[in-house]
Amino acid sequence: MNNAIAIYLRTYRKRFCLTQLEVARLLGLESGQVVSRYERLDRSPSLETVLGCQVLFDVLPHELYPGLYKKVENLTRQRIQALIGQIDDAFDEGAVTYKRDVLNQAIERIGSRGPSL
Repeated sequence: MNNAIAIYLRTYRKRFCLTQLEVARLLGLESGQVVSRYERLDRSPSLETVLGCQVLFDVLPHELYPGLYKKVENLTRQRIQALIGQIDDAFDEGAVTYKRDVLNQAIERIGSRGPSL
């Protein structure tokens, strides 16, 4: 993973006075080394691990993994824009208009969140 991707797992773990092994046990991971890899950005967490962190630390995933969230957000925006360009106008005109509107609204939502995430 790119080191530009911010992660606050270590911050929350330390705030709760937990070791990497303890967090691993609480999240059902095989060892503290896995937590270390997440903290060093050597490995991406699974969805189950991210949600486990939310439960454990009472913090939303985008707050714990803001860099990963931003990366996914940017990729999703690009994919939405590509799909808008590929929608076939020859299909049902009402459905095409609806799809474009829904996808453009998604892009607007992403843009309205601003740089704080």
